[in-house]
Amino acid sequence: MNRIQTLAGFVFLLSLFGSAGAADPIPPSAMLTATAKIKAPACNASVSGNIDYGVISHSLLNPTKTTQLKSNGTSLNITCESDTFLRFKVTDEKPGTAISLGTGYVPILFGSETTSVGTSNLLGLGKSTNGVPIGGYVLQFGTPTVVNSAGTSMSTRVIISATPAGSISGGGFAQTYYDRSTPYIGTATSSDGLTPAKGKTFLFPLAVVAIINKSTAFSATDTVELSGKITMEIVYL
Repeated sequence: MNRIQTLAGFVFLLSLFGSAGAADPIPPSAMLTATAKIKAPACNASVSGNIDYGVISHSLLNPTKTTQLKSNGTSLNITCESDTFLRFKVTDEKPGTAISLGTGYVPILFGSETTSVGTSNLLGLGKSTNGVPIGGYVLQFGTPTVVNSAGTSMSTRVIISATPAGSISGGGFAQTYYDRSTPYIGTATSSDGLTPAKGKTFLFPLAVVAIINKSTAFSATDTVELSGKITMEIVYL
């Protein structure tokens, strides 16, 4: 969790003057410094469950091209002490291990909906024992649910940005996908994304679709483990 603290300082000068005389002496003085810490409300984050595709038989993988697995879902849950504005940053903990699919876009099936995702936005799944990328995966963010301290649930949209408090990219979305150029994710109460949501609890639906390298890239006798990992770090606004 990333807590942002601001130190505010105030200086007061107290002058104690003596009696006036022909030659005024230098008055004695004392300096008082007052400081205060302004802290964002503490928030805790948790994931409802890890993504587990179970055991995948080597024989089920395509020998000449990648195999796309079905979408698998979970959620990011954030609970704060009081109402606050926040975003979170997604960091790929397996950088440089995503399979290379060239430039352009790859069609991804989330449930019954197919969308095109930039190949450069695949997250890593690690490498096999012989150093071959196992594959990659796409991360989808669904429509968030935000509830304030009064218990009011707000209708919200997903917003993305390149920096923690920077301008949003593309307005508000009902759902969107992880993009390396805009790793900060937040939520807004307006369709244009310009009115950030302030709440005490935040629920972000997450979905993953994994893409596995062709079977001939691995030895049929090897056990290959998918080991994708991301960190989602809270940033207070």
